[in-house]
Amino acid sequence: LDLEIDVQKDDTAYYNAISKKVNKIDPQQRYMDLFIPLGIFIGEKMRRSKSAHWQVEKKYGYRPYFMPILMDGNDNRYLPWYRLDQHLSKKKFDLDTYLTYMNKLGSL
Repeated sequence: LDLEIDVQKDDTAYYNAISKKVNKIDPQQRYMDLFIPLGIFIGEKMRRSKSAHWQVEKKYGYRPYFMPILMDGNDNRYLPWYRLDQHLSKKKFDLDTYLTYMNKLGSL
């Protein structure tokens, strides 16, 4: 994104700057370019606000795989990538809206 990423910044102007950079990328390409990096950034924001820690959870399917999640002190699980693909595919992505959505959602 050609922008200094700082998980300690919590102001709306910073979120707007990130959103502007994301919106310059074609919605079709955003998922491929930004899904993982934005998920990690959002996860770090959530980790700090929920006093959680990263953990890897094994999932089973055709082939088992590992998925990073956040766990807080009460064993609540948080998935920073929850519906991020849907938000990235919108014509206009808004990071502040997504963070608000994730904070209201609570644990999975």
